[in-house]
Amino acid sequence: MDSVAETVVKNIPQINPDTTYKLDRPARALLGWMNDERAKFFLSGGLKGIDKPEYAEKILRTRESVNSRPAGLNQTEILEEPPDELQNHINKLIAHPRSSIFFAEGWTVKIVDLPKVCAAQAAVFIDHTEERVLGIDPSDINSIASVTIPIPSDQPELLPQFDEKRNTWILSSSNPNVRIAGRFSSSTQNSTVFGFIVQVVPSYMKVASLSDRYILCDGYHRAYDLIKRGITKVPVLVRNVVAFEDIKFPPGILQRDAYLGDRPALLQDYHDESVSEEIRLPGGEKLIIIQGLELVAAHAP
Repeated sequence: MDSVAETVVKNIPQINPDTTYKLDRPARALLGWMNDERAKFFLSGGLKGIDKPEYAEKILRTRESVNSRPAGLNQTEILEEPPDELQNHINKLIAHPRSSIFFAEGWTVKIVDLPKVCAAQAAVFIDHTEERVLGIDPSDINSIASVTIPIPSDQPELLPQFDEKRNTWILSSSNPNVRIAGRFSSSTQNSTVFGFIVQVVPSYMKVASLSDRYILCDGYHRAYDLIKRGITKVPVLVRNVVAFEDIKFPPGILQRDAYLGDRPALLQDYHDESVSEEIRLPGGEKLIIIQGLELVAAHAP
């Protein structure tokens, strides 16, 4: 039989942890590498079955622009060795338990020429640009590395709000890597403290080499913002992979021919109006809600 406490907990209204709070956000989509159905999906703001006369013109224009490009791609000079002044940053990454796992998997730090890297993600959000690359000094490689391959302790400060009426902490962020990373409790002579650990899980810009193609695996929004600012040669994690499955792309990427074919999409193409289009898409805002409740559980007579 359940205890009184267990019965009370079972009856507290639950919030679905997978709930997505959608906002309409500006984005750019690589239309030139999409089939008609998917291109219309993005042009309609993520709605299926919507078609407008202007969609066909945009799809045809971007597709013809892609097909007019010369076949083939030379990425032989896309990588450089990191400079000596970055070595201290690299050593800290290798030593930190939360980033050392990547080096154990075979990732290494290289300087990559971002505009030449192949793109597999269908669209990127283009708001929050200043936030993502805020404070970068383009002349300081360590400043750039703090954004592209950050040391876990270099995470940005989180600023939650407290709702007095509901006795609730609320943290809202456009960064999907904000997570509840753990919980804790401690006791003093007169009180006990219970709480949760909220962190920005480290996210690194990663480039995989597959079939002589360098493809961005993670860090698309930072790549977009860096290129927009003219910061094109940046430190990233690089690894050679044998099979496509080793890249571990998230769902919803472009078809393989878009980045492994004769005329692949590149990171610079998000900025090219001849092959991409500005659209609006529903984008999730990450919310973390931590509430303290005081309940009185009455015993049955």
